Amino acid sequence: MTPAGLSAEAAVAADPLAAALARAEDVVGREIAALRSGDPLDLSETTFRKSQIYLDLVRLGREAALARPTPDLARRLDALRTLIAEDVALLALHMDAVRRISDIITDAVRQDTSDGTYSVTGAPAGRA
Repeated sequence: MTPAGLSAEAAVAADPLAAALARAEDVVGREIAALRSGDPLDLSETTFRKSQIYLDLVRLGREAALARPTPDLARRLDALRTLIAEDVALLALHMDAVRRISDIITDAVRQDTSDGTYSVTGAPAGRA
């Protein structure tokens, strides 16, 4: 039961914004954990869930735009903002690693398949 004595389902119905924030915290937290641990991550599922949560938050945000956020809501939004910043940094780090690995593989394939025709140093030993 929640502090107000409501069941979890009733609490979600009573505060859909809090429920959307909880879903966002869960999805982003799971992604961060997977990125840190190297565990497999279903990117299409994660991206879909993040998109759905974003739509929910935009809709709910429009409804709540005129209301002043409670201290608890402001705290949760700040915490989510921090979590998202961490997620973005980890995703950027992983994308950089993928880019570097791709460059290494591309260079290796290029060197292996080149006959040296357009090379400044000429053909590799054993070729030509």
